[in-house]
Amino acid sequence: MMQLREISDFHTVHTPELKERAQHSGRTTHTRHYIAQEDDVELAFVSIDCWPVDKPFFLYELFVARKQRNKGIGTRILQQIEKMSIEQGYRSIALTPKPIDNNHDNYTQRQIIRWYEKRGYRPNSEFVRQFDKQLFLEKPIEGA
Repeated sequence: MMQLREISDFHTVHTPELKERAQHSGRTTHTRHYIAQEDDVELAFVSIDCWPVDKPFFLYELFVARKQRNKGIGTRILQQIEKMSIEQGYRSIALTPKPIDNNHDNYTQRQIIRWYEKRGYRPNSEFVRQFDKQLFLEKPIEGA
């Protein structure tokens, strides 16, 4: 079963390309970094911002290791991230789709946008280049 393991130090990451992403990814007080892994195999690096619940849950980076691509792993991770955000009381997820691995893959900006659109993400009317997905809460937010 795939799990998201929170990391606080990039030295705990063993896969070189994921370690590099973790090392160079930005961080604020609201940022959380994760390694997606299954059967002790590191699959992807994830960076999110958990702002106060009245703001969207923000997915900054979803980077699947090259050897793990085109296996449905990105979709499975995105589903876990959506579930995590619902459990924390968020009503939406925001992200900016963009190619990260410019030197090594063939994914264009348009292909990445289509990938997110297939998974329910739509352009944000207020912020250029940002996409959002409204979440259906499985449990009501307390005090809402």
